[in-house]
Amino acid sequence: MHNQIACGQRAPFVERSSVPLFGLTTNRPQRGRIVMKACSVCQVSKPLDAFNRQSSKRDGRQSYCRECAKAYHKSAKCRQAERHYKQSPRGRAMRLRRETSPEGREAIRQYRRSYESQNREKRRAHKTTARAVNAGRLAPVTTLKCADCGAGATAYHHEDYSVPLAVVALCRQCHVNRHA
Repeated sequence: MHNQIACGQRAPFVERSSVPLFGLTTNRPQRGRIVMKACSVCQVSKPLDAFNRQSSKRDGRQSYCRECAKAYHKSAKCRQAERHYKQSPRGRAMRLRRETSPEGREAIRQYRRSYESQNREKRRAHKTTARAVNAGRLAPVTTLKCADCGAGATAYHHEDYSVPLAVVALCRQCHVNRHA
């Protein structure tokens, strides 16, 4: 019979520690006991404790180490993925559940209170601008052009919050650039 493993049989015992097994190396001659693993991102062989748990994986650990996971979560790529998730049907359903639950509503209320107490002058300027638009003293921002590039404006920008009606109409990109 050839060296093939029939269905239901266990793999033969591996004696050598340097034999890679699906990107994993063992340094103990025990069946099924894996103590080192190569990170799929940085390609460094690390102890199994350096990887977070993931029950769906064969060895019960993620394919990338904790350091690479931390770097990814700080990156812009992760923030972009989170933004796509929040806009997906599943993400919207999750947000709706959180916003309609009593605990979620209370958390949102507390956040708004703390934001308004920390940014009183900014909130006063925003509310004054909104009241002026509703009263007709300021034109709706969507009817104006961006002061910087000439595209359709999407928001009013306050250069100084102490003068609430001294505003400039800007498009989204120009507004982001002014705050950067």
